[in-house]
Amino acid sequence: MKYLSHTTIVSALLLLPFTARAQDAQSFITAFTGFLNSTVITFLIGIGFLLYVINAIRFFVVEGHSEDGREKAKRLMYYGIGAMVLIIIFLGIINLLTGSSGFDTVTDAEIKPDYLP
Repeated sequence: MKYLSHTTIVSALLLLPFTARAQDAQSFITAFTGFLNSTVITFLIGIGFLLYVINAIRFFVVEGHSEDGREKAKRLMYYGIGAMVLIIIFLGIINLLTGSSGFDTVTDAEIKPDYLP
């Protein structure tokens, strides 16, 4: 039960800047998906690429003499490529849903009086 409460508190604190800046639900969703696209997805793709590169080095250099080590490295390289593909698919689905529902841009139209041009 403590784990759930700590997780809830941490996630609420992480989302606090979005909720403070958001003026309505559409701007919140737009800011959150923008954060996902620009930061989280990029970070996860970088981790997948790093996993691939590390295991490619393991496959050719470190574990080149051992057949079991080469199989482990090859399997982990496949996992890295699979993770990157799944993350890119997830990014495409999120962009498709936000673009088709109109949450991809925020219209920050200022209210202007009639007497100003």
